[in-house]
Amino acid sequence: MRAWVGTAGLVLLAIGSPVRAATVTAAAVVQAVDAYVRAELASDIAAGERVTVDCRWQQDLQLPGLAEPQLEVRRVGQGEWSGPTVLQLTLMAAGRPLRHVSLTADVRRFRLVVVAGRLIRRGETMAPADLLLQERPIGNLTDGYYADCGEVVGARASRTIGAGEVLSRRAALPAAAVRRGAAVLLVARGSGIEATTEGVALEDGVIGARIRVRSAASSKVLYGQVADAATVRMSP
Repeated sequence: MRAWVGTAGLVLLAIGSPVRAATVTAAAVVQAVDAYVRAELASDIAAGERVTVDCRWQQDLQLPGLAEPQLEVRRVGQGEWSGPTVLQLTLMAAGRPLRHVSLTADVRRFRLVVVAGRLIRRGETMAPADLLLQERPIGNLTDGYYADCGEVVGARASRTIGAGEVLSRRAALPAAAVRRGAAVLLVARGSGIEATTEGVALEDGVIGARIRVRSAASSKVLYGQVADAATVRMSP
């Protein structure tokens, strides 16, 4: 009888004891997400760029057992790291996944970019006084942007640009390095030999653009690529 009572007492004790569990706090989840996103972006972040990771997870997670869980985060899907981004959090213990949780982090990237300091009308050439550097989110700047006012000075507006608007690569066309009628040096290279002659540009061209030129020696119209303000490399 005592043995039976003892056995019953042990069973009763087991049933009445609370099941112990490990707790993963909401703060630990947020920290793991932040660390993962920043590690993924580390090789892509430019100097001076600022990143914010807003994960609004507020729930502590309970796991059965006393083992200290490890948190693994991975991204769901592909695309740019910009705006709401779906992630999966896996809670591991002893190398085994115990629980999967889906969550969202709002990822924003900011940097100083060139904006218009005043209303700039289509066709206007931009001067230093027309330009400002301001910090803006860059994730939605799909037409590109400039990070140095010096890149934009002398550029021409392809459309009207509002005061405070980010100058995109399409809205601010680079200034021509070579102007129509300018004297240029025509450089041709082949079989390890480089030949030069004088010529005249027949159209404007930015660096890297292919333009028509006339050779001063032969009066022939040729095509070449603008290398700098005084040099055009002849196309084969």
